[in-house]
Formats: sequence, C-alpha cells, structure tokens
Amino acid sequence: MFRRFEERYEVQLKGVHPDQYKCGLNLLHYLALRQHDVSELQGDLGALGLSRLGRAEPHVLASVRR
Repeated sequence: MFRRFEERYEVQLKGVHPDQYKCGLNLLHYLALRQHDVSELQGDLGALGLSRLGRAEPHVLASVRR
C-alpha cells in the first residue's frame, strides 16, 4: 500500500526539497493509510491494549509496522 503511493507520486516526491524529503514521504504514507477504513483495525488494537493509530501521523510507517 505505502510503496504503491511512493511509486505513484514519485515525480512529486522528487520535487520536494531534500531537507523536507522525510516529511513529504511521511505525508504520502499518511495519505495511503487514510485511503482505507481502519476503524475495525483500531477497535481490534484497542481491545488488545495497543495503540489505535490515533497518533500515527508523525511517523506513519513506523506506527503501522510495530
């Protein structure tokens, strides 16, 4: 899911200033995540006492991989 967004927006991402590249990449990951309804997943995570992705925005890929 995330890699597809990176490939889809590769040209735009290359136009991002190198100092802001990580932020641009994180934005793409956030947009990819929000393309899906994660409400059921959030409920399952909450039932297990895990993060419900509510604070995933600063580091989307790392939050999802945990």
